[in-house]
Amino acid sequence: MASDTDPSTTEQPEVHEPVTGAAEPAASEPAEASGERAKPDSPHASVEDGRPARKGSARPHRDIPWRRYIVLGVIVVVLAVAAFVLITALVPRMWANTVGRQVNGSMSSGIGWGLFYGLAFTLFPLLVAGLAFFRRWKGVAIRVVFLVIAVLLAIPNLLTLAVVVGTSSAAHDAERVLAVNAPFFRGSTAIGAIAGAVIAVVLWILAGVARHRGAELHRLREARKVVEAHEEAEEKAVRKARRAEEKAARARERRGA
Repeated sequence: MASDTDPSTTEQPEVHEPVTGAAEPAASEPAEASGERAKPDSPHASVEDGRPARKGSARPHRDIPWRRYIVLGVIVVVLAVAAFVLITALVPRMWANTVGRQVNGSMSSGIGWGLFYGLAFTLFPLLVAGLAFFRRWKGVAIRVVFLVIAVLLAIPNLLTLAVVVGTSSAAHDAERVLAVNAPFFRGSTAIGAIAGAVIAVVLWILAGVARHRGAELHRLREARKVVEAHEEAEEKAVRKARRAEEKAARARERRGA
């Protein structure tokens, strides 16, 4: 018995195949977006997005600025040499006549004025130069200003030194004037200069010790503040715990009553 239905007209069930071509880009877009937004955990991996990697939080080692000190020392030497040459060539006679008028041939005046010039005009220039070297300034210009002031303050002793060690005719004439009108002035100036240098060095050492002690006292005060804050926090915690225990004991008494 033949079948009433035609095989050619038999309805076949529709098979829905999964569409993968359009779904894959949609799924990959969030991944790409998340990949663009993601930050690498490694500090060296941030070079990929064009930014340099962050370095560690360790402080760099601070080297001693020897180059700066060398430059300052060269400036001091150049200024001193230039001043010495100028003084040697121009003003020996003028300085000898000025000192001769002050001393006026007196031995005691020569010793007194010599000690004064040697001590004062060695001590103060060295102290001013110490301010340039032993204090922290933001720029080199301030240090140069202090050094120039120190050289200017040392001019009286530089004048006397130019008269003593000078080989020109002006220096020899000025030396004869000092020998006649200002006896013992040159030797007293040398003694005063040595004393001024010694006093300046002692003051530098005392200033360094005082600065170091000040820094130590500051650190001790900061450490004491930290300890006191910690102790105060512990006391507060203890008082809070006691109040909590008292409240709990009162609550238990009320429940028992």
